[in-house]
Amino acid sequence: MTDILLLLILGAAAHQAAFLLTTAVIFEELRGWVAKRFGPTSKLTYLSHCHLCLSQWTAMLAAAVAVRRFDFTGVLVVDWALLSFTVAVVARFILEAWGLASSKVAEIRLRAAPPN
Repeated sequence: MTDILLLLILGAAAHQAAFLLTTAVIFEELRGWVAKRFGPTSKLTYLSHCHLCLSQWTAMLAAAVAVRRFDFTGVLVVDWALLSFTVAVVARFILEAWGLASSKVAEIRLRAAPPN
């Protein structure tokens, strides 16, 4: 597997994990528990609802899985940090591309809908 493909896979995994944790119905109770336990205005409650914020953390976890594959500096912690941010950028790109594609699909559907 090439490094570019691995970065795409890690970015997609980070994006999907953050997306599921922040929006999926199955995690509503968890998000509610966080809000109840830490307060509705806490940073953890905010994190549990912010896809972009949480994707940085999921990128850190994804990078931890593959950091040995990428030897940028020879210092493991530095390599992990660099890979984490790279994976987060890939996840952000996927998020933005998904948002753009979704808005274009909605626009096309709106134009194609019969007038009332």
